Amino acid sequence: MASAGVSRDEIGAVIPHQASAQALDHARALIGFGKVQVVDIFSDHGNQIATSIPTALHHATASDRLPAGTLLISRPWP
Repeated sequence: MASAGVSRDEIGAVIPHQASAQALDHARALIGFGKVQVVDIFSDHGNQIATSIPTALHHATASDRLPAGTLLISRPWP
């Protein structure tokens, strides 16, 4: 975020890869964003392998959780 010139307060959503509930909880703890910011679809959709990020992004936009212009973070977690 620092190299992009963006502060934590400017991030409206975090859309991570969601391989397991435990990994999602661990990633949430590591990055320091709460459940409100992290789009969590794992409980409804399970591990979708490579499609979890596009599915979560669709869910966030379709539910008006990610209005146009909202900054987000999305990347597969190691």
